[in-house]
Amino acid sequence: MERSNSSDSSKKIQYLSILLIVCAFASAIFMKTNTEEVYEGTAKGFHGDIHVQVAAHRNDENAIEITDIQVKHEDTPDIGGVAISDLVEKVKAEQSVEVEMVAGASYSSQGFLEAVKEAVAKVPEK
Repeated sequence: MERSNSSDSSKKIQYLSILLIVCAFASAIFMKTNTEEVYEGTAKGFHGDIHVQVAAHRNDENAIEITDIQVKHEDTPDIGGVAISDLVEKVKAEQSVEVEMVAGASYSSQGFLEAVKEAVAKVPEK
């Protein structure tokens, strides 16, 4: 009887080992196809350069998905800063850099959108 128990335990260990290997391969394939990285872009704003870091990846249809945008700029907080914050939300919501600029903050808007376009252009094709 002890042999049967030992044999069953050995089969269970083999089964679990194979299952873990299959899960590891599936996980590696999933991570490779949906890898999100951060891409940087810079453009001229009203009072200096606007630097962006865009977290993005390509989805199954090879379209770019933007999940986060971090911005550093020297534009005025009350005008350029508000415009840039608004544009960050618009770009993420619409998943596009083809959004309307904010009136009254044209240079900041244009600089931000150009920086994001530069960053997004770096996302590799699948």
